[in-house]
Amino acid sequence: MKDEASLVMKNLLILSMLLTFCGMAQAEGAGKIVKWVDSKGVTHYGDKMPSEQAAKTSTEMSKTGVVMKRNAPPKVVNTVVIEQQSEQDRQDKVLMSSYTNAQEIDAARDRSLQMDQANLSALTQQKETLTARNQRNQNTAESFKARNKPLPLNIAKELTAASTESISLDKQIADKKLSMENTRKRFAADKARFIALKQPSATVQAPATAELNGSEMAKINTTPIVIAPVNSAKSASVP
Repeated sequence: MKDEASLVMKNLLILSMLLTFCGMAQAEGAGKIVKWVDSKGVTHYGDKMPSEQAAKTSTEMSKTGVVMKRNAPPKVVNTVVIEQQSEQDRQDKVLMSSYTNAQEIDAARDRSLQMDQANLSALTQQKETLTARNQRNQNTAESFKARNKPLPLNIAKELTAASTESISLDKQIADKKLSMENTRKRFAADKARFIALKQPSATVQAPATAELNGSEMAKINTTPIVIAPVNSAKSASVP
């Protein structure tokens, strides 16, 4: 019985200590003061920060003014910048692994432009052929008009079709020229980036030149130089 009573007393003592500790913790938390400064520079005090001020630096103090904790705002990671940098690094690796010198980039540009140039030449030839055929039809139409005769249906259809085809060819030619220009710009940018990546990071110092003292400089500036005439039979001497 004595041991059982001792155990009960021991448990009651532990329970009492736990209740006391919880009460102290709650009292300490309730007595906390939070200090922060808003975007306008105004200092605020309260038991907690508003949610809209969560990105601000704050200080937790006791009611006696003792600083208990300083809270830094969470760091905002700019994922867009990180993704752009990662993509640039990937492009740089592809560029450096694709070429060994800048001349290879020029050669790749020329190869890329060959097919576009062939297509452009074909489109230009089509436009010239169409223009010549349309001109003949125009002359025929003027001939019928001068004789006050109705224009044959096939000539009228060809004139209408030629106008539509001419507009289409003009657009194709313009698009092809724009594509070729964009290709040149893309390879020019790749070449400039390649050269920049190839340049050594360390700056190269220019070789130092020997300095001349005042007397030596004066001697160089005052020493006469005699140049022999072109038609002189004798060589001139330099004193």
